[in-house]
Amino acid sequence: MKHQHILDKLALGAIPSLVQDETHMLARQSFYEAKHDGHRGARYAEVVPPLLRRWGPLMTHHSDQSELMTGHRVAIALATCLHKVGLIEPSLTERALRGIDELNDAVWLSDEFARQSPAYADLLRSTPPALSKAPAVREPLTFTRPGDLLAINTTRGYVLAHVHGDTGTNEAPILELYRQIYPVLPAADQVVGTQAAGEQLGNGPVTNSHIAVVGLRHIPDPAEQIWLLASGQNRTPDTSHLTTKDYLHTRMSLYEFLDYLESPTSRLTPTPTA
Repeated sequence: MKHQHILDKLALGAIPSLVQDETHMLARQSFYEAKHDGHRGARYAEVVPPLLRRWGPLMTHHSDQSELMTGHRVAIALATCLHKVGLIEPSLTERALRGIDELNDAVWLSDEFARQSPAYADLLRSTPPALSKAPAVREPLTFTRPGDLLAINTTRGYVLAHVHGDTGTNEAPILELYRQIYPVLPAADQVVGTQAAGEQLGNGPVTNSHIAVVGLRHIPDPAEQIWLLASGQNRTPDTSHLTTKDYLHTRMSLYEFLDYLESPTSRLTPTPTA
């Protein structure tokens, strides 16, 4: 039984391939860092927690049977992709195994899925070998467009970003962050043209900042973390308070970008509460 066979039978649109992309991206980086430190394979702490932070809400937030079954399939996709790169999270595996049973009880997927379920379960229960080589990743691609206004849901609130363009032909979007963080999803006219966040290196001046995010692929985001708030926005963030820095952009992976948004160094300012 191959991991891809499980992913192909989940009938979950872009989610299985995107989960695999992101798992491979994190595991690839972890593999090289671990190898440099004299360890073998990808490391749990560098792969599993970030994936669960991003995809976990789809497994826990469900108000009807459809959302519950989506949560089960997301759990199966995550457990399968982690197993493929030599990692296991026991509670996730148990959720995936329970999900297989409940999907079959509800006759939610195909007869072939039901027939192959014992083999799926055996694979997920088995101990995977550690990675012996870095997993392959697909070429970066984005479906964002210049002028898109994106809202990113973080633990601090909604961060807004203007898409200036991309690094190649639909390769990676180049974003400029708005400074204000919003406790609830704002309307576009509350955001467009307000102050940019900028960046500050050490004790230097606060300058303009553009970030190319590799791996920000689908809009709308299948993980339901990044939203298209508006498109065709010609008015860019206000940078009049910033020192102009003549450079193209800073390059980050999607997960590095999400970590950056949670950091005080991002210069994002929460909206005052009443």
